[in-house]
Amino acid sequence: MEKLTTARRLWGETGARFVIKVDGGIKPLTAAAAAAGADVLVGRSAIFESSPDYGATIRALRRLRRPGGTGRPPSCSDRQ
Repeated sequence: MEKLTTARRLWGETGARFVIKVDGGIKPLTAAAAAAGADVLVGRSAIFESSPDYGATIRALRRLRRPGGTGRPPSCSDRQ
């Protein structure tokens, strides 16, 4: 999470336009921490290895997104 925190800080300080993505190790227990700094979470294992009810898992992960998040991946042009 240190790299994620650093990336988010640099994004804010420099005004650079980039999307912060976390790919790997995302599970329901780690998603909330990662969502605090990431724009995109890649959660294949979180969905397909946690429960046979994929829809419920996806809904649970969506509830963890940052306040103001849209639930869709951002593009660099979305950021002002």
